[in-house]
Amino acid sequence: MKIDYKQKLQSRPVKRPSFFARTFFRVWTTIKCRHDRVQFTYEFDKNILKKQQILFLSTHASRNDFFYTMRGLGRCDLNIVAGFQNFFASKTNYFGMTQMNAIPKLLYQPDTSCTRKMLKVIKSGGSLALFPEGIQSLSGSTHPINPATCKFIKKAGVLVILANTQGSYLTCPRYIREEKRGKVFVNYKILFTPDELKQLTEDQIYQKLIQNFRYDDFAFNKTARIKYVGKSHNVKGIDNILYICPKCKQAHTMKVHLDKGNERFECEKCGYTVTINEYYDLVVKQGESYFDDVDKWCKWQRRVVRNQVQQDGYQLTGHGKITKLRTDSWKKYPQNRITVIEGEVTLDKTGLTVTNHQDTVFFDISGLYSLTMATGRFLEFYHNDDYYNLVLDCPPNQLIEWMLVSEELHNLMDDKWNSASNDVFDYNAKGENL
Repeated sequence: MKIDYKQKLQSRPVKRPSFFARTFFRVWTTIKCRHDRVQFTYEFDKNILKKQQILFLSTHASRNDFFYTMRGLGRCDLNIVAGFQNFFASKTNYFGMTQMNAIPKLLYQPDTSCTRKMLKVIKSGGSLALFPEGIQSLSGSTHPINPATCKFIKKAGVLVILANTQGSYLTCPRYIREEKRGKVFVNYKILFTPDELKQLTEDQIYQKLIQNFRYDDFAFNKTARIKYVGKSHNVKGIDNILYICPKCKQAHTMKVHLDKGNERFECEKCGYTVTINEYYDLVVKQGESYFDDVDKWCKWQRRVVRNQVQQDGYQLTGHGKITKLRTDSWKKYPQNRITVIEGEVTLDKTGLTVTNHQDTVFFDISGLYSLTMATGRFLEFYHNDDYYNLVLDCPPNQLIEWMLVSEELHNLMDDKWNSASNDVFDYNAKGENL
């Protein structure tokens, strides 16, 4: 009988990270942080953290924040809460994360199994590490934080430490796999003491958390003026997250051109052209100046999408397939996926529907928080305690539209998540709209 690694993972008892894992993690993160020129600052005497029970919260500007912020903390004995899908990226990942005794989390979903394990760690005197945003930032600034996180913070009742990064996204942007050379800064502060948590309400905890959690790497570098460079030009891959031209308002007309000495991001409809320099400034080469950085452009797109999805009959359509992870064996992508259904795909205010001449599969929008764009050129999502991929027959740079549409459709019927999104995306900001 084959082992089901999902069941094995979920049934694992909660333990502290192994000695082997702690040692390897300490060495690896030290090397990584030195290579990436990470600098740490502390707003308290970090010696107080030795052997003290803590709840560690960190921003998630890039996929490397896990290494950066944990290394600066100087503790390797924390149980890290991580997305379920990260355990199954490879057999090596599964081994490493289980040795660290990381706790799997079904992102965005009510996950009672994860919550029970987290509380068990706290009750046994252990410490936890959380990344409240859940996923890496799309455009270098804060993502929504589920207010339910604050219920757990209050219930834990231990010292809460917050790590906030600057420049992390610029070394490892969401729109390209390549990493850039620059500088990263990590600041640590005490966010809550146990006595404060006893006095504060969950709403007060949330307000303080969101105020201190804010980051914007593009705004940071407007004053820091640090160069971030890599093997390829900084404009490469930007069409993976920016797809609406701010001049003519057309979708999917912006194309990246990598002609040496004339690298640019150009609209094939109206000719609007920009480039991105070593400081990540948006430099206009032809047309008017609408935005001075990528994050502002991306947030404007979100406001455009928000207006679109509220129109009667709005939907996105395409062709593709829904797949699930194989959890009984280890194979490389895409052999590690099982096809659930392939056919015509529709995303609208009711949810995600895939249909063919034999069958129909439907995912209700109430449980579909986000079709998250993955670096593997597919969309990933959780629904009813399962992890799925949506593989569309379209260019990779069209996936961003599906991600934004899914999130804004869900926000239309989820007041709490809509409010949390507005806290960081500012839907009422002034800007162009279709």
